[in-house]
Formats: sequence, structure tokens, C-alpha cells
Amino acid sequence: MKVEPLTKEYAEKLASLLDEYDDLKDKVHDLSRNIIKNSKLAIYAIRRGDLKGAEEYVKAMQEMRKELKELLKKNLRLASLNISLTAEQEFVEAYSLYKFMKEGKYPSLEEVNTTVQEYVAGIMDSAGELLRLAVDKMLQGDIDFAKKVKDVIEQIYIFMLHVNPRDYELRRKIDYVTNILNRLQEFIFYKEIVGRTSGEAN
Repeated sequence: MKVEPLTKEYAEKLASLLDEYDDLKDKVHDLSRNIIKNSKLAIYAIRRGDLKGAEEYVKAMQEMRKELKELLKKNLRLASLNISLTAEQEFVEAYSLYKFMKEGKYPSLEEVNTTVQEYVAGIMDSAGELLRLAVDKMLQGDIDFAKKVKDVIEQIYIFMLHVNPRDYELRRKIDYVTNILNRLQEFIFYKEIVGRTSGEAN
């Protein structure tokens, strides 16, 4: 007795659909990995002061994101893959840093065109890179830039308190921003104390 639709022919059709999904998933993984790689390269370029190079990486990511979004439309299950969500967060982080260094401001959710969760996570993750930039500048003697960054990180922290996400991971990131802010305040404090002491010695 055969029960419809549990036939060999129907099984082959479903097997073909599964193969199609697996192929799409591989493409999503490849694109997401490339976005993540380019985000790190963009941030590294920014730290070197190469905004032109960072812009090229940003443009490449934007093209890859367009392709990625078209793939995600083909199967709803693909949208839940962690690597594609991570790629979005990494893009927001890198683009935020680029936008800040070039124009002195941050992008909006509408500008980056992503989910609110990935936008919020990426903005908070950018605080860590801002800290690294501030430390790089302090080592070059530019403490004013570090103070400017401190104000920005503080603004990110207050902004996220107002956003007040219920998601555990996002709330945990608020604590991360707090720690980053505290560390930078300490660095600035010690740099100013050492600078004053050195000045008095001279």
C-alpha cells in the first residue's frame, strides 16, 4: 500500500529542493564571510588613516549586501543564519566608524538599511574600535581626539539606555560600552597626569 505523497518521485523532488537550499546556504556563508573580512579590512584602513581605502571596502560590502539580501529572499530559513546576522553587525560597525571619521557623525538605521537588532549591536560594537582609535591618537600625542571619542562613547551609552532593549545579548553589550568608556576615561586621566608631571619636571 502506497500513501500519497510519500512516493519516490515526490522524494526526488524534495531532495532537489533541499539541494537547492544547501547551495543557497553555501552562497550566503561565502558572501557573509567576505563582508566580515572586508569590515575588518575597512577598520584596519581607518586606523592607518587611509579613509580612501576604507571607502573602497565599504563600497564592496554594500554590493555584497545587495547580493546577500536577494539570496535571503529565496528562502525564509536563510535569514536566520547566524553568519548573515553577524555580517550585518560587522558592516554597521565598520560603516559607523568610517562615517564618524569622515563626517563626524553616525549613520541612521534607515541609512544602513538593516534590522534594528543588528543596527543596535553594530553601533555598540563600534565603541571598542573607537577606543583603539583614541589610544592610537594618544600615543601620537593627540589627547584632544581621545576626549572627543570619550564624548561619543558616552553618547552611545546614553542613547542605548534610552533604547532600553529587552534582548539579553543587547543588554550585555550596554555593559560592554560602559567598560569601554571607563577604560578610556582612565587612559585619558593617566595621560594627563603623566603629561603634567613631565611638564613640571621640565
